[in-house]
Amino acid sequence: MARTRCGLVSFIVPGASSPGYRMKSLGLLLCGALLTLVATTVAEARLVRIWSEEELFSKSDLVVLATPIATTDTAERGRFPSAQFSDQPVIGVNTIFAVKKVLKGENGTATVTLHHYRPDRMSVLNGPGFVDFEPNLKQAFRLYLVMERDGRYAPVTGQGDANLSVFLEK
Repeated sequence: MARTRCGLVSFIVPGASSPGYRMKSLGLLLCGALLTLVATTVAEARLVRIWSEEELFSKSDLVVLATPIATTDTAERGRFPSAQFSDQPVIGVNTIFAVKKVLKGENGTATVTLHHYRPDRMSVLNGPGFVDFEPNLKQAFRLYLVMERDGRYAPVTGQGDANLSVFLEK
């Protein structure tokens, strides 16, 4: 038996001097500390609208299965063009896709240019849902798009949630 001191009170705990008791006590202490750390960590998130496939399709001007063939930065530099993400520095991007199949829109479309953004230097917490394409991977995507005034296309879900308009095909 060993005498254990807890605060101002001293008491006898059977087996307290054994190495197993000390390891168990240390384990419980570490588990308690970890639980406290996890329980008090601040989680941040933003509300994201979830679009159904029917809604994506009906609101789109063009829906295609396509493969990226080239990606180039535009001259656009600055802050994200939406008040919701105005702290996000961005660079404009044009990605040209070779159209494999038109699911909605003009059937004669051979290529389509997707106008989107990428982060410039860093991404802000709870920021935009960016998309990124690697033409050399030859991956096919299903794109839900709306036409912009200049003839390029943009994600139907908006630039802030571009990732919700682009689906990797298997």
